[in-house]
Parts: sequence; C-alpha cells; structure tokens
Amino acid sequence: MLRRRRGALVATATVAVLTAAGLAVVNAVAGTARTVGTFTVVLQDVHHSGQHGSAVFTPHGKGFAVRISLSTSKRFPGPYPNDHIHKVTCAQYARITDVGAQYGTVVVPLNGIPMSLKATTNVNQPLSKYTTGHYSINVHAQDAAYTTTVCGDIPKR
Repeated sequence: MLRRRRGALVATATVAVLTAAGLAVVNAVAGTARTVGTFTVVLQDVHHSGQHGSAVFTPHGKGFAVRISLSTSKRFPGPYPNDHIHKVTCAQYARITDVGAQYGTVVVPLNGIPMSLKATTNVNQPLSKYTTGHYSINVHAQDAAYTTTVCGDIPKR
C-alpha cells in the first residue's frame, strides 16, 4: 500500500510541475484528449509567393482564437480575404487540382487579412477537433484562382 501511495504522489507531483512549467497538458477524459495551451503554426511559402507567417492558436472557453500574421509578398500584395482551416494537410491540398474540390476541404472560414497583414478569428468549436494532424491553415491571394500564398499543418497535440 505504501508503494502505491508514493507512486500516486510522484504522478501528481509530476503533473503539477509540468503544469507550472507552462507546458501543454493533455487531459484524458473518457478516452478522448483535450489540448490545453497556446501553440504556433509556421505558415510557409507556397507558389513562390515569397511570403511566410504564423498562426497562433489560443484556446479559450469552449473555443479558440487563431491570430494570423504575415510577411509582405511582392507577387501577391494583399489584402487576403480568403483564409481557412482545411480538413487536409498542406501536402494533400497541393495535390488537389480542382478549385471546387479544394473549396470542399474548407471547414472553418477565417476573418480576412487586411493590408496590416494581421487578423484574429474566434472559433466557437473545440480546438481539439483540429489538432489531429489532419488539418491545415491556408491563406489565399485575391486572384481568380484563389492561389495559396502560405500554408501550415496544424499539428497533432
């Protein structure tokens, strides 16, 4: 009995230390996982846009906020009214050639990105739904083909 108590104390202390250190904590509840903590997705150049950026995901309440910040692009100067979370990874999205099929992968439309190159969208869905390793975030140019300028895979957490 004494060994079990020590094991429980060690496990409790470990969780408390990890939480205090500000590391992401995953809580298992009835066989599901919930991600807690802010994380950043790097948005990488697509179609030689010369652009890069970041998407910061911050959970709050039953939803989350995503704040996109972009560098300037000489090829696609902005603004960027079309940015989304897609239900495919960047590599999968790149292989889709039909615009209608690409649009069919959109699961969360995000607020457009103005000339300031920064925008925040609040999403009223659990962040854990999108942290499975099967979603990405894309920003599209304001052109007829909706050319993707940057893309980043949302990691599994």
